[in-house]
Amino acid sequence: MKLGLIRCFNKENQCGTINCLETIKERKSELENVVKVKLVGITTCGGCSGKKIGLRAKQMLQDGADKIALSSCIVNTESSDFNCPYTAAIKDSLAQVVGEEQIIYL
Repeated sequence: MKLGLIRCFNKENQCGTINCLETIKERKSELENVVKVKLVGITTCGGCSGKKIGLRAKQMLQDGADKIALSSCIVNTESSDFNCPYTAAIKDSLAQVVGEEQIIYL
């Protein structure tokens, strides 16, 4: 599977994407049944409120990604370090643009 990763723009200076990259490398979370994963791109949501995320995901799919992974900093609503206030809107928007079956939540 070729995977495109979208991470939080606001956390970019504080997070080196280490946990998400490890999740992909170790095929954890929703990737546990995938035999081979190749990361083909990393981009950000574009900033609050994530309005650019649909276009960015669509472009990654056009450029060869099979699925889009949303980073834990976008989808983890239980972290005390950071809670994206737009998680629900981002998930809904992305599902409308690329389809729920194209999204993986890290």
